[in-house]
Amino acid sequence: TLINGPLEIIQEMHIQDEKLNKNLNVIATNTKRLLNLASQLLDFQKMGANKLTLNYEVVNISELLQETVNRFEPTFTHQHKELKVENLENDIIAYIDKEAITKILSNLLNNALKYASQNVLVELEKGEDSFTIRVTSDGNKIPAEVSQYIFEPFYQVDRKEKPRNGVGIGLSLARSLASLHKGTIYLDTRQENNMFVLTIPLNMEGIKQENNKAIQKDIVELDEHTP
Repeated sequence: TLINGPLEIIQEMHIQDEKLNKNLNVIATNTKRLLNLASQLLDFQKMGANKLTLNYEVVNISELLQETVNRFEPTFTHQHKELKVENLENDIIAYIDKEAITKILSNLLNNALKYASQNVLVELEKGEDSFTIRVTSDGNKIPAEVSQYIFEPFYQVDRKEKPRNGVGIGLSLARSLASLHKGTIYLDTRQENNMFVLTIPLNMEGIKQENNKAIQKDIVELDEHTP
């Protein structure tokens, strides 16, 4: 924050120096990367100490996915890669920890951004009692024999064509957060390209409880205002 705050102030000054602005953007990008890494390390530490708790709320998954994709689109465009989303026409409502699911989606999209050659496809599907998000990217395929290891802490696939910018905890954290939701995340090795599949329960009972709380609150407020 002590770095990012002054940096944002400088950027808002709209300095007419192309080279300087380019360097400021690089600093901003790396600062965000460090903040994200620090956040993941803290979550990872809490997970190891069994101190990470979920804050459930009723969330529109379709909107959450679109918001997350929107944050990544400028970076995809800047790197001349295409990010496509399908099946967001219908709203899907679930009882989840919004921040935790956002972190999972961000990790999957960041992973796809780093290693895709050109195209990334994000799909959303509603099941009877769960929703599934698939993130598919082209590029060198992850070998089937390491499909389980990639979810282990600090494991990194040896990809000679790409630099290693992370420390190897993103997918491990994503799986742990999915497990806390009683969900799953895996690499579907049967596909032609790299496809990560996230499935999370809708938790309809939680939605009913939240609705009942809202109804009870309305009744109490009504009684308080009734003469």
